[in-house]
Amino acid sequence: MLDGALAWLVCRVVTRVPAGDHRLVIAEVVTGDPAGEGRPLLYHQGRFNALRD
Repeated sequence: MLDGALAWLVCRVVTRVPAGDHRLVIAEVVTGDPAGEGRPLLYHQGRFNALRD
């Protein structure tokens, strides 16, 4: 776990799907804690943004 992380998940890999020169990993969440303090970093369409309340 990373110190100061806003959330963490432990997942079980269900499958790996070839996607060109990459692989898509499909996973099932086993446990986690999404209740960290702070605001998440959002990167979308080539720029950083903030989530609206």
